[in-house]
Amino acid sequence: MQRKNELFDDGSYETEFGTESLSRGLFWVICGFDEDGTFAFSDCEFAAFLIPCDRMGHVDQEHEWMMASNNHKAAWPIMPDDCVPNMKNLPWNYYPRGRVEINNGKAIVYYHPDLQDMEGFEERIIEEFGLDSEEIKTVSFKADGSAHYTEGVGKEKIHER
Repeated sequence: MQRKNELFDDGSYETEFGTESLSRGLFWVICGFDEDGTFAFSDCEFAAFLIPCDRMGHVDQEHEWMMASNNHKAAWPIMPDDCVPNMKNLPWNYYPRGRVEINNGKAIVYYHPDLQDMEGFEERIIEEFGLDSEEIKTVSFKADGSAHYTEGVGKEKIHER
């Protein structure tokens, strides 16, 4: 997964909170689809819009601009082109997606319900967003079947770019 703000080889970056690797933000699972339209997670990649934060979820002044793009539709056009080749040729809602929120040392991951079938999904999110930090006391995963996470997903449902 590409870290938009990566500055150091270990994946950490400097913020007004110090050297951190903890982030909140958005993610997509760039995957294929089986003939019946279900997700094929056997060969997939992650794309993330990482927003460095502290254990309270606060974002430093340097990264505050990113909060205005903290929704999938707004973040999609500003994702780095090299994050996952050709992904931006499709609409923001084509791939299954989710978000990581952090507040008071607790992380909550909201995601498309089918992502729970992906092997290693939770471990990957914990690693990529730095949720294994000593600053985070609990990580909860919540499958969200709302229209935001399910509408538009898949090759037969492309709409609104």
